[in-house]
Amino acid sequence: MKTKNTRKGFEQELLKAKQCIEKYEKERAVLKVQIPHLKDNIKWTQPNGKVEVKNSKNQVGLPVIKLSFTFPDGIQTTHHPSPGKAYGGGRFTGRLRTAPEGELLCRMLKAAFRGGLMFIVEKEGKVVLDGVSLYDYSVYARDYIDYTRTLKAELAAKGITEANTDQEEKLVETFTVDGW
Repeated sequence: MKTKNTRKGFEQELLKAKQCIEKYEKERAVLKVQIPHLKDNIKWTQPNGKVEVKNSKNQVGLPVIKLSFTFPDGIQTTHHPSPGKAYGGGRFTGRLRTAPEGELLCRMLKAAFRGGLMFIVEKEGKVVLDGVSLYDYSVYARDYIDYTRTLKAELAAKGITEANTDQEEKLVETFTVDGW
C-alpha cells in the first residue's frame, strides 16, 4: 500500500514537472523571438533625451521638417562603460525636406533615436552623434541628394531601414527616450 502511494506521488510529481517543462519551453520560444530587441537594449549607450519634430521653414521660407534632439547634463549609469562619470548634454538639430523622402528619413531617425542608436557619450564626457549625420543647412542645396543617400546608409548600418520603419507613424511629435 505504501509503495503504491509513493509511486502515485512520484507519478504526480513527474506529471507536474513535465507540465512545467512544457510551459517553460513555450516561454523560451517567445523569449527567443524577443532576444534581438533585448540585445539592442543591453548595448544601449545613448543617454536619456528628448526629440521634438515639427514643421518649420528654412532660411528662404520653404517648408522643412525640423528635428531637435536635446540631452541634459547627467551622470553615466551602470550600463555605461564609465558609470558615475559626468557627461555634458547637448542639442542637435537637423532639417529635412518636407517631401516623401524627407518624411521617410525623419521616421528612420526617430526609430534610431528610440532604439538608442543615434548618440553616444564620448570619452571626453560629451554627448555626440554616433555615425549619424544631421543636415542643418538649407535643405535645397545640391548636396542634399548625396546627404540623403549617406544618411540612409548610416542608418542601415545601425539596422534602421525603410523596410523596418513604420511608414504610418505620426511625423510631428515630441517624445522622451529613457534607455532603461
